[in-house]
Amino acid sequence: MVIYGTTVKADETNTCSSVMLDVSQAVKINSQISCLLVNCTFDYSMNDLDKVTSLSLYGSSPYGNKKSFDELAYVEKKHIGWRNGMDKAEGKVSATGKLYSWGPDESALVLAWNKATNFCPNAFKCVAEGIKNKKSLSISSTIAQAVPDDGLCCWNRDSVNSVLGKSATTMVFSEVQALSKNLQDKIEDVHFLSTIDRAQFYVSGEYEGRIYLASRQTMQSNIPDKNSVCTAHGGYLVEFDNQKEFDFVYKFAKAIGGGEHFMSGGNDVNNEGTFTYFHSKKPVPSLKWLSGQPDDYRGKEDCMTFRSDPYGLNDLECYYKSVRFICEIPLHAK
Repeated sequence: MVIYGTTVKADETNTCSSVMLDVSQAVKINSQISCLLVNCTFDYSMNDLDKVTSLSLYGSSPYGNKKSFDELAYVEKKHIGWRNGMDKAEGKVSATGKLYSWGPDESALVLAWNKATNFCPNAFKCVAEGIKNKKSLSISSTIAQAVPDDGLCCWNRDSVNSVLGKSATTMVFSEVQALSKNLQDKIEDVHFLSTIDRAQFYVSGEYEGRIYLASRQTMQSNIPDKNSVCTAHGGYLVEFDNQKEFDFVYKFAKAIGGGEHFMSGGNDVNNEGTFTYFHSKKPVPSLKWLSGQPDDYRGKEDCMTFRSDPYGLNDLECYYKSVRFICEIPLHAK
């Protein structure tokens, strides 16, 4: 029927990670070909872990919701086990794998969807747990998307024609092209992240298609100079679209620690009392300010900042000597 050997890979070119995830689709009605094959591997040559204690595969949960993940299966030493009801799908989903606690052999965990089943995630995550420098560590792969054609892995395939019409085939290949573009975007993002100077910036996790870079050192300069540094990294001084985004960045800054102020792109340089963002020129929305702020102390405070404690925004002199800054960097993959 549809596609043979179509493959979607995550972290294929990411030489920084020892955990790799390969998701392959090979759908054929009324055949024994696996409709979905998920392969999670760990490569000791990358030196991410001194010893690996387990490999786990996670699937989107509830099945089809890519916002959260449940553990599906794991391998520890010579034991392979199921999680979260996957044992109910046994006979339709098979698991194989082997764990090598020490190198140089590659550890692997493979799930194969052999028959139609309701247990059909459309996104996967591969996680290796182990020891590095005598400390427990968990390493996770990039999520790989997998959408079985027309849901044939998830539903009763006997009611589906064995030959697709031209329009349906076109839809399938359109979906494959979309997945390919999404993968290419993710690869570009991985490459970009590998170029960031970690000695200069702390790097946040992803938030709605964006990451944030927090300067490790203070910088006594004006907004344009700080924004130029952000521009060189593909972004701009952070702009909080809403309270939720501010809360995410605040938690990131709090985890970094230190007592310095963090400067954003918000300022009222051109119109006292009316804060706008330097990059987009948009007005700053209603956000949580510290009590009594902004107060334009001594008529010199025009830049919007915050500290890791207490919680809330403050206005500060734009040339204040003890201030760090945060860049907002849009990513290709959303």
